[in-house]
Amino acid sequence: RERSRPFPAALPKAIEHNGDNGRDRSLPKEFYQIIRLKAVDLALSEILKPIAASTRHNVILGPGVEDRKMSIDVREVSIEHALNTLLYNAGYGFRVKDHDLIILARETRIFRIVLPPVGQQFKDVTSNESFVQSTGTATGSNNGNNQQIKLGTKIVVEHEAQRISLWDDVRENLKMLISSSGRFSINKPAGTVMVTDSPSILEGVARYFEDLNHRVALQIEVDVRVVEVALNHENRFGVDWNVLAQDLKTLNSVGLATNFASGNFTSGQFLKFNANGAKPGSGVSANGINVVIDALSKQGKVEVVSQPRVTILNNQVAVIQVGSTQSFVDRATFETTQTGTVTSISTSQVQEGVTMRLLGNIAGDQIYLSVAPVVSTIDNIRSIVSGTTTIEAPQTTTKSINTLVKLNEGETVAIGGLTTSHKEKSRQGVPVISRIPLLGKLFEYTQSKQNKTELVIFITPRKA
Repeated sequence: RERSRPFPAALPKAIEHNGDNGRDRSLPKEFYQIIRLKAVDLALSEILKPIAASTRHNVILGPGVEDRKMSIDVREVSIEHALNTLLYNAGYGFRVKDHDLIILARETRIFRIVLPPVGQQFKDVTSNESFVQSTGTATGSNNGNNQQIKLGTKIVVEHEAQRISLWDDVRENLKMLISSSGRFSINKPAGTVMVTDSPSILEGVARYFEDLNHRVALQIEVDVRVVEVALNHENRFGVDWNVLAQDLKTLNSVGLATNFASGNFTSGQFLKFNANGAKPGSGVSANGINVVIDALSKQGKVEVVSQPRVTILNNQVAVIQVGSTQSFVDRATFETTQTGTVTSISTSQVQEGVTMRLLGNIAGDQIYLSVAPVVSTIDNIRSIVSGTTTIEAPQTTTKSINTLVKLNEGETVAIGGLTTSHKEKSRQGVPVISRIPLLGKLFEYTQSKQNKTELVIFITPRKA
């Protein structure tokens, strides 16, 4: 039997987590011997003596390990199992180094995390500004004169920035998991987290990271189809979703679900159905999305604008942009010196179209999908003139929806309510006569027509 001896000043080298709670499983074969261990109100060092004798290892009680009285009664188990049972309830752990069995009150483990080392931030700013700057230098003097004169106005349109970072969540969760005396260090580029705490606390931390790595590694494949409906006159207030749902029910289509009756218009109207197609016997052979598009065609001319497909990690954000960008002069600078005038023009861009943010979460067989589509249209780019300086200010209209839906794999949600309108002018006249020079103007007129369109977005998530 070996006597206990003082613990060395330094903590053991950190053990890297390799998928087994960060514990070193390469124990000497002596620790897999089957034993029976029974003790009642014995000091820890006394209970460990038969284990030390069986394994021929020295027992070392580390800093913070109290030689308290403990009880245990285990039969026909390995020495490793007996040690875990004895020490876990006391909040201790053990490590084997050379011929020493070290009892630990604190341990350091390194865990690997499969997270990208970056966060995601979304912010949209549209601005313009113009000013004149004069710079003059007096002859024979080192004194200068700088002057800025603002022209016109500055217009700034800024959407609130949203930052998403799972690393921030990991940091906050670790603060709650570890004890008051525990500590941790995060290395984002390496994708590792080093935690020092009691072995029992580290067991909980290990389970947290195992679950996190499993969930983050999941992927979601998202099919998106953006459809534009040029509404008929009788549907000028938008797509009648109740009529659409009734039309689909007459086709015996599968599993319809809507939020029309909830009155919750802030989340946007949606229609949920199975994307695999209609029920047998319905007479409809097209897949579910085409069935809905056919039903939409009764309310206006339908055109498929875009059909992107993205694969996203679980709980990670994907951004889809469909549309065009237009440049405008947002800043004009005139610098006057003794040698002349220097003109500097800078431009910015404003986007027109659909920007959609997707965030998916897999929960069992279901997928929770957070969808935030934003539709932006450029109504006009206004010119602001001040003297010889001209800058431009885009006039835009933005409409957005933010909704959360729960889908089974393969189901499709159709989101609507994003309507836009524009005026269209056309010249009409009496045939032939209206084309006669000068006289023809008396037989023609200009007709204005208000056209209204609505975007319908189909989203189908699947586990990748």
